[in-house]
Amino acid sequence: MKITTLVKKNLKIIMRSKTSSLIVIFGPLLIILLVGLAFDNSSLYNINIGVYSDKYSPLTEEFINNLNVNEMKTTKMSSEDYCLSEIKQGRTHVCIIFPPDMQVSNERTNEIMFYVDYSKINLVYTILDVITERVSRTTTDVSFNLTSVLLSKLQETQAELHNRKNLLIDLTTENTNIKSNLEQISKDLVAMDLKFEGEDLDFDALKQKTDFLKDQGTKAIDRALSILDFVDEKAGTMLISDDENSPTLSSVVTDVIIDLNQIKDAINGQYNAERTDSVDSIFERVQTNIGLIQARLEKADKDRTVLVARIGEVNNIVDSSLAHILALQNSLNKINQNINSIQVTSAAQIVNPISTTIKPIVPEKTHLNYIFPSLIVLIVMFISVILSSTIVVMEKSSDSYFRNLITPTPDSIQFLAVYFTNLIIVMVQVFIILAIASLFFKTEIFHAFWPLMLGMLLIVTFFTLFGILIGFIFHSEETVTIAGVSISSVMLLLSGLILPLENMPESFVTLANLNPFVVSEALLKKILLFTTGLQGTGVEIKTLILYSLIMIILILVVYKMARKNVLLHSFKRLIPLKDKLKHLSFKRTTAKVSEDDDMVLALDDPTTQKKVEGDEASELLAKAKQAHEKKDMAVATALYEKLHKMYKDMPAGEKKNQMYKDLLKLHQDLTKKK
Repeated sequence: MKITTLVKKNLKIIMRSKTSSLIVIFGPLLIILLVGLAFDNSSLYNINIGVYSDKYSPLTEEFINNLNVNEMKTTKMSSEDYCLSEIKQGRTHVCIIFPPDMQVSNERTNEIMFYVDYSKINLVYTILDVITERVSRTTTDVSFNLTSVLLSKLQETQAELHNRKNLLIDLTTENTNIKSNLEQISKDLVAMDLKFEGEDLDFDALKQKTDFLKDQGTKAIDRALSILDFVDEKAGTMLISDDENSPTLSSVVTDVIIDLNQIKDAINGQYNAERTDSVDSIFERVQTNIGLIQARLEKADKDRTVLVARIGEVNNIVDSSLAHILALQNSLNKINQNINSIQVTSAAQIVNPISTTIKPIVPEKTHLNYIFPSLIVLIVMFISVILSSTIVVMEKSSDSYFRNLITPTPDSIQFLAVYFTNLIIVMVQVFIILAIASLFFKTEIFHAFWPLMLGMLLIVTFFTLFGILIGFIFHSEETVTIAGVSISSVMLLLSGLILPLENMPESFVTLANLNPFVVSEALLKKILLFTTGLQGTGVEIKTLILYSLIMIILILVVYKMARKNVLLHSFKRLIPLKDKLKHLSFKRTTAKVSEDDDMVLALDDPTTQKKVEGDEASELLAKAKQAHEKKDMAVATALYEKLHKMYKDMPAGEKKNQMYKDLLKLHQDLTKKK
């Protein structure tokens, strides 16, 4: 029972403040609502890809077109350095460098370079998987096309060979026929009888006989010539006297005739004898052989006719074979051209025509180096928001807050005191974290020490001012703690540290990029990881300064609007309830105590609340009412506090009771004034 009672009491305390109730109930709901709306999907949005090549080829354009679909958008950069700088500025997620005039060939090796920011650990591998899948798909298409070209050329070669198969069969048949005809011609030529039997003619003997006859004739002619010469000589001597010489000439002529007749007879005899024995027989044999030769030649002529016909057939077959051979040669030339037209014949190029290499935009570091800026911002955000809001609420809840509020001390001094208190505490913690990270984890920090300090100053300033604003909006430590943790959690969940911003729809991404956590994280990344210095952080620095100015304006507005309520809230604690009831001597018809302010809101007899005149208390009470009517809350509050002290010092009695009634009336008027 006691536990139940205490639980009810605690719940009543929590639910007593409307703001606390709203924060407790709707804080987690708001976080779940925003995170659910932002990340209720499994897709990536607005992936910006920078591409660059010295010379864009059709194959490069094909890769770019395959990447530039749906949630991805490609942008051609002017140079490789500019493409890398865009990643560092956070405007692009990946930079892809294509080789100049990229083409697939045996002599070239195509390598695509991917530059990524490994500090976005929860995003970089997802993007790489998506882009690598797209590039692999295009590479597969290229490999498929190369394989298709190779297979199509093989199919064309196979079809050409199949079509020319009959030519080879015809050539084989024709060559067989040519061989058969040539063999038959050879046999016919071998069988052809063209022998000439010259040994039967004895041409040597015939020549000897002819030579002998020639010699005999020559000798006869010579002898006749000598006789003629002798006759001629004798005839000359006989010219002197014809008569004397006539008998002599006649005898000479007679002798010559006799000699010539003898020569004739000798030749004829010799000729006849030889002719009978030799010449006739020889000419007979010659005639016989000529007959045989003629018969053989006639047979050879017939065979020649047959051979000519066969040679004509062979010639036709050879012509057909030449035509077939020419067709085969054309087919082989076509096959050779098809094979030569295959640009890529390397197995490695066909299987993997495009290779990829992934490089970080900064030298490779440990995972701690990559997430160190995010961790620093995370720590600073929670500490600054909760600490500064808690300090403000503790100051508001202290007994001296009312006195400090009505003192002549400027409000700016109080703000600066809270700011520097929080700044000192947070910066000391930051220095400790940086020292530990540098000494034990070898994190590179001090190469950009002063830019880092400026960035940390701006970050701590904004989150401190944000915590101060939360502290002035809410009134209890529990409320500001829940509010600070809830709002900081929302900024964390919408920062991309846990889930990438690219999983959000475009409308959420635009708002998330304005998230102070995202801006602070980008600032520290540029300083620590990308070493861009202050020159490359102008946007983030200006944004944080603008946010800080907005926080200052909001703090002033909220402070001015809540200052009156803060004073009224302080009045409620000036007169404890036990004092109000202890000195009350008259009977109340109706009395109600509010659980919110611990005050009596009404009394039974308001006529007893008359002014006390003639003494100092009456004068002060009159002045306080006049200040209240003039809406000068500071003067009215100071007079009320002074009257409260006088009331405590008064002895018990009717006068004190009357004093209490007057103060109670004034308190009601002050607390009812909005």
